[in-house]
Amino acid sequence: MYVISAELRDFRCFRKAVAHLGAGPWVLWGPNGSGKTSFLEAVEVALTGRSHRAGRLREVVREGAEGCRVRVVVAGKGQEEAVFALGPEGRRGGKRGGAVFFSPLDFLLVAGEPELRREWMDWLCSQVFGGYAGAAARFRRAVRQRNAGLREGWPGRALEGWTEELVRWGSLVWRWRAEAVEGVSRWFSRALERLGERG
Repeated sequence: MYVISAELRDFRCFRKAVAHLGAGPWVLWGPNGSGKTSFLEAVEVALTGRSHRAGRLREVVREGAEGCRVRVVVAGKGQEEAVFALGPEGRRGGKRGGAVFFSPLDFLLVAGEPELRREWMDWLCSQVFGGYAGAAARFRRAVRQRNAGLREGWPGRALEGWTEELVRWGSLVWRWRAEAVEGVSRWFSRALERLGERG
């Protein structure tokens, strides 16, 4: 699926904008603040009904305007139109689904702190493995308690229980994380192969 055209009215910094695209890839180029991310956000809102950077969709309406409208035409097996509109009368459209949006902020997953990657991994595993959230919570609790014991000089017997908990739940969390990474790696490998076939 790819975007054929996008029409924006009163969305973020755009009073009116029209882009005729086609099979890509395409590069949006321009100085900071020129609306590159806002354009992509408009396509995201039209196709998914969500924004990766707006807490409330009302925030995407251009300052001084009563509402906004985005029309996106996509092509796959055929052509489909997705329209999102927000105004005084309410909201309509923007619930087509089937699109995934990657924002510049996603780069932080690679370049940011390790804690961001652990949080993402926890989120992924909790969607895939039914008992993951509970196991991860028990593992974190065991880590905190054992570290506190080490700092405060607890006797060895007092630490044994928390060490056992840490090993028990940590090994389970590690196994599920490894399975998730393996699954994602296979998916990305297939995606890269398809991209290579397209040249």
